[in-house]
Amino acid sequence: MDSPTKAKLDLLHLYLKNLPNSIPFVDSGSPSQYGFDFFIVDDEDMEDKGPVGAINRQLEIWLGHRNNGPILFTEQGPSLCKLTDLFEEWFRHLSSDPEIPILHKWLDDLI
Repeated sequence: MDSPTKAKLDLLHLYLKNLPNSIPFVDSGSPSQYGFDFFIVDDEDMEDKGPVGAINRQLEIWLGHRNNGPILFTEQGPSLCKLTDLFEEWFRHLSSDPEIPILHKWLDDLI
């Protein structure tokens, strides 16, 4: 992973760990709306859209469409912070995928 992408991931992690107190905190043992602890993509989406397309679709379901304005988080906590780990994994394993710019756009939009 290149250093600008790593810096963006570090910044996202910092932001997610320091969301405003007005956003409810959900402990790791409690059910989370986001559930990035157990992120999986739909097999049909994977077959139809490929790995990046399937990830994009799942992120749209869990976080909302980015073209509707900024992403508004409804909770914070360890599950949401796992998102940065997922991005690191995706960038590492899918770096040669021609659709990887979609995930870079997600990262930019989340920051």
